[in-house]
Amino acid sequence: MVRKLKFMQFLLILVLIMACNQADYKPPSVDEIIEQELIGEDRDQRVQEIRDNDEELRKLTRNYTAVPSVWEAKERINEITSPPKPECIPDSIHRDEVIEEATSGEDGVNEVVPPVAVEEIITPDPVEPIPLHPAAKGARKLLASFYQSCKAIDKPIADGQGELKGVIMGDSIDGQSGLQDGKIRKITNLDTFVESHVVLSELKSDANYPGPQCRDATKHPPLFAYASRKYPNRTTGEFKIFSKGGGITRSSPPASGIDCSSFVSVAMASQGLKMSKDQTGFRDMTTRSLKAQAAKADSCLSNAKVSPSSPLKAGDILNVATTHTVIIDSVGKDPLGIDKYAAADNCNGISPKDFNFTYVHSGAILNSYGPSRVKANSHRSGVMWNNLAVMAKRLCHEKKAGNVGTRDSRFSGMNSNFGLLRHKSEDPECVSDKKYQIEGQKCIEGCENTEKDFQDV
Repeated sequence: MVRKLKFMQFLLILVLIMACNQADYKPPSVDEIIEQELIGEDRDQRVQEIRDNDEELRKLTRNYTAVPSVWEAKERINEITSPPKPECIPDSIHRDEVIEEATSGEDGVNEVVPPVAVEEIITPDPVEPIPLHPAAKGARKLLASFYQSCKAIDKPIADGQGELKGVIMGDSIDGQSGLQDGKIRKITNLDTFVESHVVLSELKSDANYPGPQCRDATKHPPLFAYASRKYPNRTTGEFKIFSKGGGITRSSPPASGIDCSSFVSVAMASQGLKMSKDQTGFRDMTTRSLKAQAAKADSCLSNAKVSPSSPLKAGDILNVATTHTVIIDSVGKDPLGIDKYAAADNCNGISPKDFNFTYVHSGAILNSYGPSRVKANSHRSGVMWNNLAVMAKRLCHEKKAGNVGTRDSRFSGMNSNFGLLRHKSEDPECVSDKKYQIEGQKCIEGCENTEKDFQDV
């Protein structure tokens, strides 16, 4: 929708310029546009979007005095209407290609600069992988086990990803109701479901999938299932993850269901990460108990200490009591946009689209994806992401004021159910020698990306 609106605005400006014959056309100022806009709670974000869009259009039209060349217009239209490109992957430029650049001469008439040969291809330096935090490691191992493939980690959900098809949810389906007043789900068309899935569609086309000792997740896919919990087998101690649970109808094709807090609980247990120092067995946590646990004296979870230069870390848990919880698995440069917006003197302009990190979870995202790895900047709103943006704005202001020290991640004005939690994995009392096994784990034991972070955010 946003790309369509920008596209229509771009075409309208072109028509106006052409109609005025590049004469006395004076577009409304940015301040006039802002004054006319109905801007509510997201005023700062919308103001920044308006200013950015105005700047782009002024560059393209030589301050609204010239009609762009056909090539420039085509490039701009493609940029607006095309899905976002993957980050950190530059367009390929071949040595024999040339670049034509249109500039404005002294009299305002377009001049064409002679083509300039591209001398060499600039490629980014390879990124040295770093060991994963135990919590992030557990999340990735659990995710890969659900899909029986390392590729589940390499194919995160990004901005522009379409919703799943071939799955429905409701209060009751085929006479079966959801658990704890939650929605229940059913896969109605497995082929359609797989084709629309960012991970399963690739696995379906892989002639070598499934590998030895592996199940076929395209025939038994993971799915978000509200209130579906996983527990270790009493005899083997292994988590059985390939069952539906109560959040998926009995009439659905085979599926592996799990909800968000159960996913976090299993991931932590697989790495021997205890919730309290006196814990002896598996502790099944909910979003409510995660919040409560962080406040206890003997807890192995705490509210994270943050600073403008280190606002979050891999292995941190984002939690909203009663709503959702995720494990952060990879943190990129300037993960919350603090440095960028402090330098621009626009701290209040930070929004979730500026986030540069990934997380692993099981959630209802995009019509019930369930276990998945997600780029955080694919979100635009929500209690979790809005509150994280509030924290980022406050830290940005702290940076501008010269306060760069560490402080509590809880700021006044934030939702009391929101928390950025950190496990005390450096405390021997918070780490058990017992690491619970996950069903199907042998299939993905050779996955290097479950041991190291290649920083693909």
